Amino acid sequence: MAEIERPENIVKAILKERGIQQKFICDKTGIPPQIFSYCMRGKRKFQVWEFIAICDLLKLDFALFKNCFKKVEQNG
Repeated sequence: MAEIERPENIVKAILKERGIQQKFICDKTGIPPQIFSYCMRGKRKFQVWEFIAICDLLKLDFALFKNCFKKVEQNG
């Protein structure tokens, strides 16, 4: 089974790769800097709207995060 990745680590790597500062994300999405910082340090999980806003701003495909969540077996 693949190891579960942390969404904040993926976002952090993309920001570093693109040379984007956290302040830019906060200014464009409306996420308060302290909240964004907590999320990026793993002390708080992104709320759905925050996660969607970040992905939309950075033009990220949700498929990048497929290893961040446990797979759910479906019956039927």
